[in-house]
Amino acid sequence: MKIHVLSPGFTNPNSAAFLFPLYVFRQALADSGITLRFFTRPDTARGDCDRVLIDAKALAQDWNQGRGADILGALRACAPVIWCDQSDSTGTFLGQVLPHVDRYLKAQLLGNTDDYRRSYYGDRIYTDYYHKKYGPTDDLHYHYTPLQNAADARKISLSWNSGLMHYGAARPWLMKLWERLPFQPFRRFAAPIAPAARPRDVPLACRMGIGYPRATVRYQRERLKEILARYIPTDKLSHRRYLQELARAKISVSPFGYGEITLKDFETFLAGALLLKPDMSHMTTWPDFYEKDVTYAAHGWDLEDVESVIEDLLENEDKRQAIAAAGQQRYLDYTAGPDAAARFVAHFKSVIGA
Repeated sequence: MKIHVLSPGFTNPNSAAFLFPLYVFRQALADSGITLRFFTRPDTARGDCDRVLIDAKALAQDWNQGRGADILGALRACAPVIWCDQSDSTGTFLGQVLPHVDRYLKAQLLGNTDDYRRSYYGDRIYTDYYHKKYGPTDDLHYHYTPLQNAADARKISLSWNSGLMHYGAARPWLMKLWERLPFQPFRRFAAPIAPAARPRDVPLACRMGIGYPRATVRYQRERLKEILARYIPTDKLSHRRYLQELARAKISVSPFGYGEITLKDFETFLAGALLLKPDMSHMTTWPDFYEKDVTYAAHGWDLEDVESVIEDLLENEDKRQAIAAAGQQRYLDYTAGPDAAARFVAHFKSVIGA
């Protein structure tokens, strides 16, 4: 099976996370009968192939300028088209794309696809929650197009989340290298920064930015910063010092940002700390790195229980360490583990209908 992949390349974090496992596992895919060719322009992606896989970032400008449907039609004349929405959250859903593609893949989905028939303030289920419960409003409000045709729901499925990327200490300069040399060989997943079982002398870590222009997005972080101020500083550090702190931390607090999933989650797994996040049970993703009380610990979206959850974890070291170790192991199983390639190939073949 021949797959044409249309993407702007390693030019932004979402596209990089979309492309990275395709390159890392390219040989394993080829051994299973799937060959990949990469393109940056839609006109060159047309041709002899069995599927066209589109990174949504590749057509963002064309879609905004009204050319998207025609481009998708031309590509679809060659082969079935699979749209890959790698946006940060379960929201930002482009229902207007659905009629023009054969499959619509998201990196993370609301647990019930019927929920995409609703509109959410701020185009995210959690920004809608904070707006309705506490009242923050956005100066610029983006409205996505909800799912209109129930039959189109069958086109929606999971791609892979941004965890399948290199999140080690070398990531900043590797990103610059990949952008300039897209076919260079230095593509492999990061090794653990520290084992989960190591002694740790930092009870709690939470370095985060709160400068989001949208009030509904930054609301959770602003509240969390106030709560944690009595325990720890939350201002940012250099990347090196930040990872060093994570490697010494028992608990890493990782709030939502533009999406529920953030790169801090994966840095936490590599550092061997316990990941503490707002409850993720509303969503599904692949790989499933978020199994409550198994690979991560959760607090409520209202943040009322944050302190009690932290205190419980610090008082129960065996419980904390077990969750931290399971989270790290789950992450390694799908990245650098011996069966990682086979896991990705099986998932990839299922979502493209191979």
